[in-house]
Amino acid sequence: MEKEDKGTRYTVGQEQLLRLKTKNLTAEEQEELRKLLAPRSRYLPATDEKVFELIAFMLKDKYEVFLNCIEQIKLKFSAITFEWKIGDKQNTLYYKVLYNSKAICSIGIHLDSIEGIVTFDEKLCEAFERNRSAYNRMRTQWIFDIAPFENSKKKLYFDLTAAVLQDDFLNLLMLKINKK
Repeated sequence: MEKEDKGTRYTVGQEQLLRLKTKNLTAEEQEELRKLLAPRSRYLPATDEKVFELIAFMLKDKYEVFLNCIEQIKLKFSAITFEWKIGDKQNTLYYKVLYNSKAICSIGIHLDSIEGIVTFDEKLCEAFERNRSAYNRMRTQWIFDIAPFENSKKKLYFDLTAAVLQDDFLNLLMLKINKK
């Protein structure tokens, strides 16, 4: 039995935009059309191939950055698996990273945006504080410090389009895996 898409890809208005003849559009108009055709509702394609096509459409020039980030995670950690999740108000899609079948982080995808999200419980926060000096003060420490502590957890957000933040993100994943 073939897996089906979750949700609807296009709204009624977007379907009307698809009928436009795009040959004569300027580069600026094509970019605006791309933004208008981004998913507006909760939608998850049925196959990985369709998901990656959607991600390439949404990220455009940043698609290679996304693929590189995933490759870096695979290279750095063994026993890693990935799972696509339907998005929410913040991100269109999530790529959950699982280590030994437990979620260690998510990568949120939104139009032109790649966001690494790692959650620290109290024990991980204490472990971070013990090794605080090992992390960059202006990046990792700052991200850690501004993250609100809610429900005994901190959610740290990283803009993964910046290579230096990818490294910081991977270092925190290493801390999280080592403390599991």
